[in-house]
Amino acid sequence: MKARTFKSIEDGVYKVSIYTEDWSENDIGLMIKYDEPEINLGGSFSGAISYTLPDQYARIRNESPFTVSFDSRDDDPGTPTDTAEVRADIWATAILSRLETEITTLRSHTDDFTSESVVVI
Repeated sequence: MKARTFKSIEDGVYKVSIYTEDWSENDIGLMIKYDEPEINLGGSFSGAISYTLPDQYARIRNESPFTVSFDSRDDDPGTPTDTAEVRADIWATAILSRLETEITTLRSHTDDFTSESVVVI
């Protein structure tokens, strides 16, 4: 699995999109068997600053890309580190971390039940 991040600035709006792609057959099989994990695209974010976005859950494969935009016109002039660019970078780092956590959890599933047995009588 790959996560591809695109960042752009247009008219002072910092946009980040994260795409999940190139899923292995094993990962897809695990999602079919154990359900596709979700991540919260909102919630609490922290880094150089801390902020919160409304909760928004998305499935890690079928609801990709994950996109957010931060408008530089909303920057706090009293806090020079609280900028749209900083918020966008913190969001991207957190979402990639959340993806990694969910994929690691998905891959840790084991199935000790599925089997085939033959009894000769």
